[in-house]
Amino acid sequence: MNWFLDQIQYHYADFEGRSSRSEFWWFFLWVFGISLVTGTLSLFAERMLWTLVMVFLLTILLPSLALTVRRLHDIGWSGWWSLLCFIPYFGFGILILCALPSEKSPNRYGVLR
Repeated sequence: MNWFLDQIQYHYADFEGRSSRSEFWWFFLWVFGISLVTGTLSLFAERMLWTLVMVFLLTILLPSLALTVRRLHDIGWSGWWSLLCFIPYFGFGILILCALPSEKSPNRYGVLR
């Protein structure tokens, strides 16, 4: 849970620097889990819960994009590639890129935190 809260509290819109694979994937796992649970519950609940799911997804959009940009920086790619997530099916390619190992040495985006 700390991986998730750290992104929300300290790196909400931080597009600079680098992020490790574990930082990205733990955050992704928490977002996926929360979305799965709330989405499933919204199938059986009133419209109010569906609205809360949409508010959660919109709230998490900016930190997710920022973390993806930092993860791409970590492998030496430009953060602009993260915009491909908004094109259907290209998001899976970005997930594959985020699974690549980090560059060991400092790159043009800084050192790994």
